[in-house]
Amino acid sequence: MNLSGAEIGGLRKQEPLHVIPIALALILAAFAGGGLGLIWNSATVESSKTLESEGKNDSSEDGAEGTASENR
Repeated sequence: MNLSGAEIGGLRKQEPLHVIPIALALILAAFAGGGLGLIWNSATVESSKTLESEGKNDSSEDGAEGTASENR
């Protein structure tokens, strides 16, 4: 008695799995996600550097007082 997928539900044609297109779509999604992640990371790093440099310029203009966290 053979319990393959075609015989369990009766006699019907097995559908193809389309392994190659699925694998290519997975690879494409991985590269697209990685590329978008790199763009996102570089955008956040640049914005944080800009904010840090603006913060340093503001604190230097205020004098030597600094913030409460810097004085601790």
